Amino acid sequence: VVIHEGVDRAAYHPSTPERLAQVRAAYSLPERFILMVGPFDAWCDPKVVLDAAARLPAPLSGVGIVFAGSKGGVGEAAQRQAEMLGLTPRCRWTGFVPRADLVGLYGAAEALVYPSFYEGFGLPILEAMACGTPVVSSNRASLPEVADGAALLVEPTDAEAIRAALVTVLDDGAMRAALRERGLRRAAQLTWEDAARRTLEVYDSLLGR
Repeated sequence: VVIHEGVDRAAYHPSTPERLAQVRAAYSLPERFILMVGPFDAWCDPKVVLDAAARLPAPLSGVGIVFAGSKGGVGEAAQRQAEMLGLTPRCRWTGFVPRADLVGLYGAAEALVYPSFYEGFGLPILEAMACGTPVVSSNRASLPEVADGAALLVEPTDAEAIRAALVTVLDDGAMRAALRERGLRRAAQLTWEDAARRTLEVYDSLLGR
């Protein structure tokens, strides 16, 4: 029996303008930015996102890239790559972010980009959706099933595909709004209450109740 995980809607939800302003000030966020959450390890490497960001067209060259989470195994190498690509001024590396602030980061971002090779489930994309954030996600592992049509899916090794998806989200207000609405609907379908209920039903069936 497949039982999906859920998202805590009491914690992850669209933020008020006042809360977004607080988080922007606390983390010195760019006016426009894309977000990637860590930890940053080989299975979810920010270097491909940096390659994609370096290829954005000139009108989007001021869009920032915020990396939230611990450096993991590849964070330092990614920072060196950002410097080599001339992207350091556009990058923010926040380190660990408390959940309340992470919700604000999701809400302030124009997109979450999550090029993961492997996920047991993929909670970050669901958290972002619950916060009303458009998602660009890997097309591998469990992520297409979790997204269920509510995200733009890309090959996580393909910087050009990620660039194209980011241009779509950043340039197309109608697409951004559509992804936001699809994401909110998808997040509403996956709750911990439903996961608990379905798990109990499995136990009851095994016990003959």
